[in-house]
Amino acid sequence: MTKTPMIATAIALGVFCSTAQAQFAARTAPVTPNPFAANQSGPFPCGTYDDGTTENALGLTAGGERGWINVFTCVTTADSVETAYGTAMFPGSVTNGAAGSIDVYDEAGTDPNGFGAPTASVVTAVVNGDTDILNKFPLGTTVNFAGNAGMMATADQVAGQFPGPMDQDNPSPNSWVVGSTLGPGTLDSNNLANNNVPPQSLSSIGFFAAWLLRSDNTGGGTGPGTPICFGDGSGAPCGCGTEIAGTMGGCGNSLNVGGTLSATGTADTTNDSLGLSCSGVRTQPGLFFQADNTIGGGTGITFGDGIRCCGMNVIRLEVTVPPGPEPATATMSVNINGMFPGTINPGDKKCYQFWYRDPGMGNPCGGGNFNLSNAVSVTWS
Repeated sequence: MTKTPMIATAIALGVFCSTAQAQFAARTAPVTPNPFAANQSGPFPCGTYDDGTTENALGLTAGGERGWINVFTCVTTADSVETAYGTAMFPGSVTNGAAGSIDVYDEAGTDPNGFGAPTASVVTAVVNGDTDILNKFPLGTTVNFAGNAGMMATADQVAGQFPGPMDQDNPSPNSWVVGSTLGPGTLDSNNLANNNVPPQSLSSIGFFAAWLLRSDNTGGGTGPGTPICFGDGSGAPCGCGTEIAGTMGGCGNSLNVGGTLSATGTADTTNDSLGLSCSGVRTQPGLFFQADNTIGGGTGITFGDGIRCCGMNVIRLEVTVPPGPEPATATMSVNINGMFPGTINPGDKKCYQFWYRDPGMGNPCGGGNFNLSNAVSVTWS
């Protein structure tokens, strides 16, 4: 799909929505969509309203804690939520490491002004800001919805920042904004209508858009494997001290993001369609590899600029140079049984990771000009 470029009319300070809604500011002026426009790319799978790229970002004019909400009427279960932060079109919209949260609501209605306390909540931090990378945050539980699924992401911001990621090519009536200008960490997630900036739909404030905010495991699941061993400071230290609070990827690289590995398809020895994808990396040679065990019980060991998470009986699956632009995404179809017959049996648990070169880091920290993603642990059936 070809995106329609937008010209920022006030990049530094943002554009106020209107006099009546001056509590919000955006990177660019709102665009009224043509419902027959060729650049609208839906319909999307249940749990998704966006096409994966932003054209704008929204913030609170006065700063505080900003929340963005998508309400899904089709979602039946969820075990994680994905969101981007800011917009790749205009770097500087958000600060990596800023505190935030993910909150999930199970409600009869679709208006967040009537929502009660969330069913599940996770403390997060902004990661991979201004890259359009969708960062996955596990809920630590599986939510089975009796009603509609409300997904909210929040982030602390100062005046002049724009953390809410907007896809203006694919507007949704179920995308909402909420906030508190009382300071960082002050948004009331237990009673959204109680905030001094109560929930309002994006269309009601002049923005026809949807958030880059998705529900995962929407009845059919999101693929095999469990992401583990992150460059967030919870395990082994990063080789260059580039831990990113709240990241679901590896240690920070010279692009100020972490390589984020995920798995798709089916890990079945008789019908192998497992695929691996690693976003947030350089357009440099990289290697997908498999091992039998996790190192340090999943905490890993410092290795180069990053953390090595997988070890023992290592198999090099594929060398690749991902195409640009950066941050780039490397992909492969594993097809283990085809490439390495007899190496996997039903019930085996394997560890997967992506190693990649990163000459932009230099070598003053004692690293090796290479980095690694997080790992994914996959149990084969």
